[in-house]
Amino acid sequence: MSMLRFILPAIALTVAACSNLPTQQVSTPVETPPISPSTLIGTWDVSLYFSEDQPPSSTALVVESGQDGVLEGSFYGSPFSDSGVTAFEGDILFTAVTADGTGPYLHSGRLSKGADMIEGQTLSTGRDFLMAWTATRQIEED
Repeated sequence: MSMLRFILPAIALTVAACSNLPTQQVSTPVETPPISPSTLIGTWDVSLYFSEDQPPSSTALVVESGQDGVLEGSFYGSPFSDSGVTAFEGDILFTAVTADGTGPYLHSGRLSKGADMIEGQTLSTGRDFLMAWTATRQIEED
């Protein structure tokens, strides 16, 4: 109850101050279609950034399905052994685990609403490195 004593006058001052502002035309934002985990389905061209002073190498991220919080696919030619995907504030966040002879790789990425690129990172516990990467959707040819 004591907090209301401070909040209500502050709200009244804010409303009074805003009522004196000149009005302006408000444009309606262009609606972008909602994205869901299925938005990730497809083949993505990945640029792997091993070093800041070297050009990136490339590979592919393939997402075959994205349902019920799970992705199926592969990264760098290795199938996902475990994965998770969710939507958060209009973005799609995901993580997937692959492995090779040196150990597991933990990949995570974010596809932001309205963006055409995934920003990600990969942690190799067997080779002891953390690497940034980006991916763009592979363009399908007719």
